[in-house]
Amino acid sequence: MSEAGAAGAACSDPTTDCPPPGTSCAEAVCLAGRCASSVAAPRSPCDDHGGQLCLAGKCVECSRAADCPAQATACKVSVCKPETHTCGATNRALGFACKENGGLVCDGASVCVSTHCADGVQDVDETDVDCGGSCSAKCKDTGPQQKCRINGDCQSGSCAGSPLLCQPLPACAASCTASCASCVIPGQVGTCAKLPPGVDDASNFCLGQAVCDSDGACVAAQNKGHFGDPCTQDPDCFNGACGAGFCRLRNGDACAEDAACKSGRCLAKVCAACGDGADCASGKCNAGVCLFPGGYPCGAGTDCAGAICGFGDKTCAPAGSEPCSTKSCITHFCGNGNCQTCSSNSDCPLGTACTGGSCLAPAGAYCTSAARCASGKCSAKALLSMRTCD
Repeated sequence: MSEAGAAGAACSDPTTDCPPPGTSCAEAVCLAGRCASSVAAPRSPCDDHGGQLCLAGKCVECSRAADCPAQATACKVSVCKPETHTCGATNRALGFACKENGGLVCDGASVCVSTHCADGVQDVDETDVDCGGSCSAKCKDTGPQQKCRINGDCQSGSCAGSPLLCQPLPACAASCTASCASCVIPGQVGTCAKLPPGVDDASNFCLGQAVCDSDGACVAAQNKGHFGDPCTQDPDCFNGACGAGFCRLRNGDACAEDAACKSGRCLAKVCAACGDGADCASGKCNAGVCLFPGGYPCGAGTDCAGAICGFGDKTCAPAGSEPCSTKSCITHFCGNGNCQTCSSNSDCPLGTACTGGSCLAPAGAYCTSAARCASGKCSAKALLSMRTCD
């Protein structure tokens, strides 16, 4: 305890000469022959006046929110009232994510509800206010353009740009209705062009086990892998291009990103071989093929600049020189600037489960299955791109 308090009555024995302080957070003492009080150290335990810890010589209920009991619902949060040092609670904001009794979002009045597509805020998996994601309403491409993650979020069926926004369809869309043809192929937007072979985009009429061939027709895949499917060798894929564990696009094919190409390089929206490390995002080129940086889909460590391919998500670990992020780390937890294993759910995107030291993948991370995504959804965000978590 520390000595404090003003001088009082004459004192030789505080137990008989001085009045009791009335709390276990202070005790009577003699100081220079006068009654005084000695105050307990802050946050010392106590049990009087309905409190549990000492603060400035008083037994109070709390000094911070963590001292208060947890709330029974994620839609309320405990608070410590600074003026009285007593516990209370406040409602989470409208749109705060929750997972209780089938609900997905807080209604602003402490209830976790499933209806979120008409509450006037962007919440849950919406890509803009009350549209995209699991909402039936699609996002607009004009007045103004709304945000999106995949083509299916948009009324136009076209999500592109940086940042990703719903795009108006080009004028040729009305007449470009043949199988395996599109007006929004990367690098050829506005022109009705053929999709590369091996692609099975359902919006272009190749359904089920059919894929596009080099003549722009839908044909049976004959048990060959489609674009984005796992593979071990070229003959596994319909287009004969197995790269880094997945069927990818051939050099000369249109592409939306580096990860879509067997070469690991998408130059001016066309897959191309690398000449040296300067051509590659990772800075490393091997026999015309870029090694992938952290977070990119892989089949083995030899596909990665960091020489490690994660066993579960099948994505590359970052090389030592790469900055870490929840997308690039194979554990999806970046702490103090380094990829680390998670120790609790609070380390993970959206507070999802930390299992075996790894978090579920955040939105935008490359994925092989929806079960590995925090959102529970894994899909291609744009035409001729690899699948990512929504």
